[in-house]
Amino acid sequence: MEVAANAVAIDTERATVGGVVNTRQIDQLPLNGRNYLELAKLEPGVEISDGKAFDPTKTRYTGVSIGGRLGREARLTLDGIDVVDEHVGTTTLNISQEIIQEFQVSTQNADGSSGLGSTGSVNIISKGGANDFHGTGFVFGRGSNYAARPGLGPLDPDFDRQQYGADGGGRLIRDKLFFFGGFENTRENSALSISSPFFPSLTSTTAPYDQKSGSAG
Repeated sequence: MEVAANAVAIDTERATVGGVVNTRQIDQLPLNGRNYLELAKLEPGVEISDGKAFDPTKTRYTGVSIGGRLGREARLTLDGIDVVDEHVGTTTLNISQEIIQEFQVSTQNADGSSGLGSTGSVNIISKGGANDFHGTGFVFGRGSNYAARPGLGPLDPDFDRQQYGADGGGRLIRDKLFFFGGFENTRENSALSISSPFFPSLTSTTAPYDQKSGSAG
């Protein structure tokens, strides 16, 4: 048996505290609803919150709370472009998990790559083309018909979600000009609980949702 002592690698050039989620983790980790900002929870001291808690216009958007701060304050960038809603916080767009190449979270002592934020940041790098042609496709489904039931009889909530998409990239001119594109569609039908003094027998209604997202570069 051979025992070897390996030195611990320490970055002595930067004081930033945080981490990076690589492509393999992004591809293989299950995310509920394929919400890309849930990747931030892999770092210590990071939580996510529902955007509608900040403003009704941010339903289905997500806030990132870093170090106990309010989730609307984190700095979010995509390929170096600020995608923060400066009016009510959180982000201005939802993107497909499939187009992300690298996901970086800075929780303390952020460097210049995080822009003006002092409350932590999330930096996202999107995929691009290469000399080799490559692509992926996916289909996901989730529904109450094949899930555990809470046993509430007629009050059991209905839920059905389908998500599908594809992406691909390659070269137009070797070593000079490349392309990449991606598409994702989310379709969901769920039961929304309601309370109405005028129609007391009406306890729920269908809440359809259809969102398409795409990227090209």
